[in-house]
Amino acid sequence: MDAASYFLKLSNQRSLFLSGKFDIGKIDLLSCSDDNKLVCFSLRGYYNIFSTYEEKILKTWQDTPSTKIYISSKNFVVYKTLSNQVKIIDFDKSKPEIIASDIYLADFNDKFIVGLSSQDKISIFSLEKKDTILDIPLPKNFVLEEIVLKNDILLTGKLEDHYSFMIYSIHSNSLSLPKILPTNSYLIGSSDDLEYIALRSENLGLSIINTVDPSKSCSLPLVDSKPKSAFFSKDKTLLVIEDFDEYISFWWTNKELNANNEPIFKQKICGQLVNLTFSNNGNLSSLITYKNGFLKIWLPASKIDRLNISISFKSDERDSFSHNGYFLSSASFTEKNEAVCLFVKPRWESKLVKFDLYNKMNITYENTLKESLIIFSTLSFNSKLLATLKDKNKIKIINTQSNSTIQEFAIKDDQVNTFTFSPDLRYLVIGSNTLKLWSIDKQSFVKSVSPELTVDRVAVSPNSELIAFTQRINDNLILKIIDIDSKEIKRKLEGLNHINSLLFSPNSKFLFVGSTKKDPTIRAYSIDSGNLVFSYQTDFIDINDMCISSNGTHLFFGGSDEKIYVLDLRKNKIVKILNGHYDIIRKIYISEDDKFLISSSDDERLCVWMVVDYIYS
Repeated sequence: MDAASYFLKLSNQRSLFLSGKFDIGKIDLLSCSDDNKLVCFSLRGYYNIFSTYEEKILKTWQDTPSTKIYISSKNFVVYKTLSNQVKIIDFDKSKPEIIASDIYLADFNDKFIVGLSSQDKISIFSLEKKDTILDIPLPKNFVLEEIVLKNDILLTGKLEDHYSFMIYSIHSNSLSLPKILPTNSYLIGSSDDLEYIALRSENLGLSIINTVDPSKSCSLPLVDSKPKSAFFSKDKTLLVIEDFDEYISFWWTNKELNANNEPIFKQKICGQLVNLTFSNNGNLSSLITYKNGFLKIWLPASKIDRLNISISFKSDERDSFSHNGYFLSSASFTEKNEAVCLFVKPRWESKLVKFDLYNKMNITYENTLKESLIIFSTLSFNSKLLATLKDKNKIKIINTQSNSTIQEFAIKDDQVNTFTFSPDLRYLVIGSNTLKLWSIDKQSFVKSVSPELTVDRVAVSPNSELIAFTQRINDNLILKIIDIDSKEIKRKLEGLNHINSLLFSPNSKFLFVGSTKKDPTIRAYSIDSGNLVFSYQTDFIDINDMCISSNGTHLFFGGSDEKIYVLDLRKNKIVKILNGHYDIIRKIYISEDDKFLISSSDDERLCVWMVVDYIYS
């Protein structure tokens, strides 16, 4: 079985894939049309209209910054400014027009604007007539907090300190009596006809209130996530929940169908959910998210449900698969160029998986470990040993070939931040409140090798003779390089306060230092002299991980902009940018023969890249 099918079977997923990815930069507000064809976004009063079909900016203008934006598929935008004015601009007009003033809360759709005026009443404005058509006084003691305009109008607020709601029917011109909602709950979504409203509860669960028949109301515990927003399908049979961990999950609105409180399926969406659309048969047809300056368009794998939109996102990876619900904790390569990966599903299970890089990522070995609460792990370079961290200070070393625990120990009164094996497998190098060396042969700690200052990053040289690590003293970060046997400090570098990753060169003579976006530079230092011998200015990104070709000519790095860069160290030039991930890149690994690169990301996808041509071209 190939890796993609394996994890699809494990997580019972129905996959969404990235069809478009557009760099729109930082924004204050973002809105999508109901059909996801148009997007309006603003930053400090600069407004842009973007077409997802044509993949270009259609219109720009400047005005007072806004607090709410609505873009219509009928080619106009309505927005409420910080000065409490509601304005409208048609695509073919150069300037916006003021529709209403002194509006403190508002919501919009294609036909109406509903706003709270200073007289404690809501006013309904007709966009066709561009005039007020109705004023609706609010009940005494009702403090309006939110307006939701769908087919009718949902009003939520406080009535004598009780969270309550009312529904105004536009068709019958009537306002319902206030109804009390659960204490400490928050509105996060509603169906188009307002029959269902979704509330986030204090206990992190979700309440689905049926406003017509309360007996059909239900709740979802959602133990592992905190709901952020909710969307109902057109036929109201399906509920899509976005949580604060950037997942969406699909549930039935009929409580009898939600067996064991498990979603129909769940997937990482790598950003803030802006809008989603449903097909005529009730399934998801498109989804738009935003994160790190990127607008992303997602489509379902099923062509039947898919929105008719071009697929423009081009990926460079050779193979990839989603490991939804699991994260890649560690990886290494065997002599046969098989990739060995440890995938962890938090609070559930851990799987050691080996797959063939030459044969469509076919699984050649799989083992479910007994350890389910793994926080951190690392594989040795030859994948024969695995070290796992549990309960912040309990470490276990496992022989992956026999699947047996060979050593187990705890670090008293301390918290482990990181660890790695020395390539010769003599030591497990541990970063905690100081640098610790665990002798695998002697099964004991070597005498303390550094002052008691927190160590959060470590790297061991390929010849197993040197350790590089960082320690912080107040606001100053100190980078030290020590001899692993004599414990002598070879180099001590200060003034590098934004170190994010460390890597030795293949000949162990140089140390590469990757930084955060506060100091977007990759530097290399000579171990012998301590001098800076190389530097490269990157874009403003966090460099989360680096690896290097065996001949030392090409450095690969990835980070917060979702790309992997191939840097030719001889030319000090980027020779290739690898696109394929949907979110922040966390780890990259290169095989010993320089043919393959493996990368993992917050998108919960593992990508395999063929990189040998970039190195030896």
